[in-house]
Amino acid sequence: MEVHSQGQLTQRPSISRGGRWFFRAALLLFAGVTLWSAAKVVQFNPTDYVAWQNDWTVATHCIESGTSPCAGISKFPPAYLLNAGLVGSVEGADRSVLGAINLLSLLVPVFACLWLWGIPRAASAIYPYAAAVTLSPLPVFYILSGALELQSAVFSGLYLGAFVLVLEDPRLSKGKVPALLLVLSGLIFPLYKDTIAPMAGLACILLLWLHRQRLKQWWQTVDGRYVLLRALLLASAPVICSVAILIAYNAFRYNTPIPLGYVEEARQTLPSLGKSAEFLAGSLFSPNGGALVFWAFPMAVALIGWRLEGWAPRRSALMGGAALLLLSVVSFARWWAPFGWDSWGDRLLIPPALALMVAALITLRPREAVKGVVQDRGPGVVRVGTALLGLALVFCSALYAAAPHFSPAGQAMPDSLWPGPACARMQQAIPEQALAEGMAFWKGQIYYECARERMLHIPAPRAR
Repeated sequence: MEVHSQGQLTQRPSISRGGRWFFRAALLLFAGVTLWSAAKVVQFNPTDYVAWQNDWTVATHCIESGTSPCAGISKFPPAYLLNAGLVGSVEGADRSVLGAINLLSLLVPVFACLWLWGIPRAASAIYPYAAAVTLSPLPVFYILSGALELQSAVFSGLYLGAFVLVLEDPRLSKGKVPALLLVLSGLIFPLYKDTIAPMAGLACILLLWLHRQRLKQWWQTVDGRYVLLRALLLASAPVICSVAILIAYNAFRYNTPIPLGYVEEARQTLPSLGKSAEFLAGSLFSPNGGALVFWAFPMAVALIGWRLEGWAPRRSALMGGAALLLLSVVSFARWWAPFGWDSWGDRLLIPPALALMVAALITLRPREAVKGVVQDRGPGVVRVGTALLGLALVFCSALYAAAPHFSPAGQAMPDSLWPGPACARMQQAIPEQALAEGMAFWKGQIYYECARERMLHIPAPRAR
């Protein structure tokens, strides 16, 4: 790092051109081997699919017969209804179609970057994202899957990223690409989960507060007020329309605007505050797929790749994504199954965590000269300790992502869900006791002991 007389700091290239090409080739090779391995062990993960696969057929029948309320539709929001329609349109190929839809959703941020920047500039930003996703647990368990968290994550991240772009420069609301990204993603992302719009709204309010001084400056002129009001309209109107669709869909299913299926399930299974605190800790720190072990390795791949290519995530995108992630962790700790029941790791945190990565991707900017004085980052021993802790976490995360690749096909998830005697007891109790007790079973000691056993489990490869 060099300090110039004007007090500016310029960043020397962190790696030579040859070093960057070596990193790219190594990452490409690593990702290719991972995809080849994933293709050998991946199996269709039916999570949630049995519940929502007939929603389109049931809804169509209700409309044609004039039935109201439309009993038989699942508790899931309208995006699942649309997926059911798309999947059902290709007879006999439902699983392949669903996998293609999930995969295409992961490519949407790539197309967005190409649209925003063009091919030459976007290429060096895209490949770290693609490698991070490839090297994460997502390909083995969540592409060929009935869980739609990937789709939810992508559109949530696009909305958050587009919001940051327009927030930092409201004039971009006149630009075709940022404005269209904001409108389309704002219309789509709330349709995947009833709680995602309020949490994203809180994250956006935080960003507005952090930028309040800059926004006040814009508000002081007539043109500035016009630009801000246009940006606010583009950000809020699509979300309001989407929420209206949610309300109408609930009225169609339940004759009430609230998501009655989720509300009733939450009422009957609400854990105590003490149990929620345990769920909160597990969601963050569980070695069996808590947020840290699930995401540390792919996030590190993306951030290191971007840094070596001269890109830097915008602070606003990171803060907004982190706020959404924190709100989600706290909210889902109050749900009876904070990991999403049948899942590899914490499935319910895939939308906010992957959204953070997507938002960082589409808001990347070149690493420029930094004005000011170098800040003291603390004693050297603290920096070294932090670095070692981070490396250990990334290493554990890499092992977690690798475990399914060294296990027999279809075996890793059952080993994670039924890891010991507590879960064996629950498995034996489900056919009779769970049927007799109903939803109360999922607030009982048998279930809680298995949930704790799952969170404490450390996945390991099993010999083939």
